[in-house]
Parts: sequence; structure tokens; C-alpha cells
Amino acid sequence: MLRLVPCALLLACLAGCAAPGAHSLGNYSDAPAPVQQQLAAAAVKQLAVLYPPGHTRFALQQAVSDGFGQPLAADLRARGYALQEFKAGASESAGSAAAPPAADAGVPLGYLLDQAAGPGLYRISLRVGSQTLTRVYQAHDGQLAPAGAWLRKE
Repeated sequence: MLRLVPCALLLACLAGCAAPGAHSLGNYSDAPAPVQQQLAAAAVKQLAVLYPPGHTRFALQQAVSDGFGQPLAADLRARGYALQEFKAGASESAGSAAAPPAADAGVPLGYLLDQAAGPGLYRISLRVGSQTLTRVYQAHDGQLAPAGAWLRKE
């Protein structure tokens, strides 16, 4: 019986290592390009509900070179958002004596797109400042439908 407790703890730790962590950003899905474009449009639509276009500047927290990030950035710009591009290594080369980021640098924005438990289920998680917005979508025959409501974690 006492041997089961350490084994259970070890398995729980390993299970946490297998999935992208809470601080992971990126595109971990194999969704077709048209589905990723629809997912990006849905994300921008939700951001427009919460953050007014033309008055909000987003600071991207990752490179947007994938099939979800590129349409996301293009749709945000088309809606009237200002975007500060992600610069890899900027925080590392700044050093400790550097000035703090400017107040107008923008609201930090990052995303995680991955596959949920079932086939054709995709989850979008948008990290906006200290909040996270998440929604699951069902893709079937190239059509996208929400599989739940937007969840907002503060």
C-alpha cells in the first residue's frame, strides 16, 4: 500500500509534463488552414467585444508565423487594432539597468491553439494581460461551430 503513494505521485507529475503548461503559447493543432482562419476570426470577434478597436493596442507575446497567428494578426489590424510585433530576445538583451516598458506598449496578447479530447475539437486560449479567454470549437466538413461558451479567467 505504501508503494502505491509514491507511484501515484510520480504518475501525476509526469502527466503534467506531457501537456502544454499554463504558460505555453503557440499552435499545437493540426487543423486545416481554412479552419484555423475561421478560429482566428472568431477570436478577433470576441476580442472586439471586450476591447474596443481603435482604442486598444496589443503587444504580441509570441511570433505569429503559423496558420492561426498570421490570420489573427491580419484580422486584428483590419478591425483597427494597433499591434506591437513580438521581438525574440528583446527581454534578454535589455539587461537589468534598462528602463521599464513604456505605458503605451500595449496590452500583452498571446494565444494557445490546441486540440481538445475529441476529433475535430479545437480549443483557443487567448492570454490578454492577466486574463485568459478560452473557448472550444467543433469543426466538421470545414464548418466551424462553438462547442461551448467563452470562459474568462481573471
